[in-house]
Amino acid sequence: MREICNNNPEAIRSMAVRFSTPVLPGERLTAELWMQGKTVFVQTKNEAGEVVLTNGIFELA
Repeated sequence: MREICNNNPEAIRSMAVRFSTPVLPGERLTAELWMQGKTVFVQTKNEAGEVVLTNGIFELA
């Protein structure tokens, strides 16, 4: 939230993600974010470098 909209949830119009691999509690994750216009795309990887969250899309207001 901090990186996408400065901790203001009202700035997010919609969001959608797909969990592609199970994640265990306490597992360290790395999120990659990139922006095109008012759309933020997100992909997250686990410590082994496997993509665990794909097709992350945040539409900003």
